[in-house]
Amino acid sequence: MKKITLISIWADPSHYINLLFLINYLIKKRQKTILICKSIENKRDFYYFIKKSPYLEIKIIKRNSRMGMIEFFLTKLYYVFRFRPSKIIAINFISLFFTIILKFFLKKIYIIYYNFDFDISEKLKINNNIEKLIINLDKVIIIISKKKTKLYKKIYKLKKKIYPLYNCFSKLFKPKKKLLSKKFIKKKIFIRLGSYNEGHNLEELIRSTKYWKKNCILIMAGISHNNYLCKLKKIKKKFRLSKVTMMEKVTYKMWFKLLNNAYAGFALYEPINISHKNMAGTSQKLNNYFFSNKPAIATKSLDFIKFNKKFKTLLLVDSSSEYDIARKVNELSINKKKYRKLKKNTLNVFNNIFNFEKQVLQVSKILD
Repeated sequence: MKKITLISIWADPSHYINLLFLINYLIKKRQKTILICKSIENKRDFYYFIKKSPYLEIKIIKRNSRMGMIEFFLTKLYYVFRFRPSKIIAINFISLFFTIILKFFLKKIYIIYYNFDFDISEKLKINNNIEKLIINLDKVIIIISKKKTKLYKKIYKLKKKIYPLYNCFSKLFKPKKKLLSKKFIKKKIFIRLGSYNEGHNLEELIRSTKYWKKNCILIMAGISHNNYLCKLKKIKKKFRLSKVTMMEKVTYKMWFKLLNNAYAGFALYEPINISHKNMAGTSQKLNNYFFSNKPAIATKSLDFIKFNKKFKTLLLVDSSSEYDIARKVNELSINKKKYRKLKKNTLNVFNNIFNFEKQVLQVSKILD
């Protein structure tokens, strides 16, 4: 009997790169894989990572509303009874909540809870209590980033094993290397990839460009939340920040073009929640830079200080200070010896630790 895996996520899976590599891993093993998701905004982006396969079936819930959530649950119910999967991989809380109801119908199913967006706050108190109740049930397996396992066990008083999995790129993934337009030639491009929103010192970052050396420029790309990109554009206009280029909703084709042409990248996190206080190794931004062998400038927090003592891949900065950001950018652009050393360490870290093939070995027993 063929193994069947059902994956559900109330989001666009294209934004979860590790999940896409996980899907490829399952279909390569010839496991029938059913993906139920809220949306896929850009199918080209999705198939930039995913190989089309007869082993993969996708069901998209197009309605973003309560009715959409009901459809999400009923669709899962239909596929569970039709295919009788051996396991369900529930991504994040909403998917877990609807998945656990199905367990009462089919008790033999293993539920693998893959938590990308783990956080604790007063706003999420009800969700956290429900989550605690569910994950302590039998046959619920938890996968979370290695950095957050201790916190997760302590907060939820868990005795069961948690499987750690860093959010990494695959060594087998080889995007085409293309150059940017001529206006960027001979420029040292510092990139900041990821959504535009609060908690990332983005205002300090763009203001810091006033003090950057002439040949250094900043390119930002990502999705804007709460109209935050508009706010940044106003700051750019007010201070006449000509070294800043802001892009929105870029395709993965452009995303990897930026990575290919970058000199270095930024991973700045304000300590606004548990997630931001524990991003070393977990940060999707950092893993982009590890994959493309680009040195990174990261926030000088306790988390990143400990990480950097071990791996020596980062240049740490007081990200609340535009002057310190500028100082570190100028230092990295001039000090070739330091730059080469960071690149070498970044390459070693990716090849030996922060790659999907290495990480998936830790969970292969529960996936196969």
